[in-house]
Amino acid sequence: MLYPGATPDVQAYLYKCICQPTLTYGLECMSSTAIQMRRLESVQGRLIKQNLGLSKLSHNTALLKSLNIEKIEYIVNRNVLSLYNRS
Repeated sequence: MLYPGATPDVQAYLYKCICQPTLTYGLECMSSTAIQMRRLESVQGRLIKQNLGLSKLSHNTALLKSLNIEKIEYIVNRNVLSLYNRS
């Protein structure tokens, strides 16, 4: 997904549409610990940095906020509530 001519907004959009759903698929059906959520957040940060061509030492928090990317924990919680609502 690393495309040198794409703006960070386009890269963030592609990440939200392709990578994030793949990363969170099925997590609402599983019980997960805080350690697993931190690992998923770390994976998400590494994927975003790779897509943007940044170094691994860049901070995740400011990057996620600037690109309007939700944390994995928020997405999983929203999906769990949606699953409960539908059942």
